[in-house]
Amino acid sequence: MFAFLLWLTPTQTPQSPDSLVGFWASEVVSGPELRGSLVLRHNGPGWTARIGGSAASAPAGGDPVLLRFADGRGEVRIRAPKAGRMRAFWIQPPGALLGSPYATPWYQYILALGLKYEPGTHYAYCSGGMNLALGMVGRASGLWLPEFFDRHLAAPLQIDHYGINLTPAGDAYGGGGVRLRPRDLLKFGQTYLAGGRWNGRRIVSAGWVRASVRHQTDTPSGSDGYAWHRFRLNAGGQDYDEFEANGNGGQFLIVLPELDMTVVFTAGNYMQYGIWHNFREELTTEYLIAAVTDR
Repeated sequence: MFAFLLWLTPTQTPQSPDSLVGFWASEVVSGPELRGSLVLRHNGPGWTARIGGSAASAPAGGDPVLLRFADGRGEVRIRAPKAGRMRAFWIQPPGALLGSPYATPWYQYILALGLKYEPGTHYAYCSGGMNLALGMVGRASGLWLPEFFDRHLAAPLQIDHYGINLTPAGDAYGGGGVRLRPRDLLKFGQTYLAGGRWNGRRIVSAGWVRASVRHQTDTPSGSDGYAWHRFRLNAGGQDYDEFEANGNGGQFLIVLPELDMTVVFTAGNYMQYGIWHNFREELTTEYLIAAVTDR
């Protein structure tokens, strides 16, 4: 079994897909000091790896490639990407989740917080709760979460380029930050429109599709299902129910079942909700829905 292992520190986020290296780690042999964020790069003639102040290099061409740290920290064996698949992982900076200290595992940090209300009685937007839910998936499946994502979602959805945020402990972060091409984000909406299938293949059960987009709780601006926001849009005097995933800056996956329609926006208007909420409220209603309904 292989686990993909490209870890980049927050200050070394690649500027373009060409600067990423997708690879399979077939074995990691840890020395006493082989800890921290591993940065691996392919620089033309070979490979370089760095952990803190320790570096290793190896020529290109071998498979697997062995990179051994000369100071005795350990070694890393890597394999070339399969069929052009490229994945990247970013380590979250300390304190990125609710100001939690680096030394505190994020699941334990959330579980240790006191309850202000009885569960199910008040709405609260909480990325920590979503991260905890993802941790439950990892525990139930027995898989490293990036491996679960790749095996059960990315591969069957034919998504071959993506990035995932990792917590300081190396777990996938469930509160957001997955990097996808717009065409690949669209596939999640199309899968839901098809009742949980992609190109005829079952990805998620039809029962979960129905339950997850159904009203579960009211919010200040609409309602939520399970990990989906729900709104009612008006275009040309007609109301349309939608469900969506959205993110800071203007990232949207909007699904309109009545129109058999999926919409994706990507943008960089971070911390400017007054701008990017109009992607749903104006662009979708006044232009996209109008274009398919003649309204």
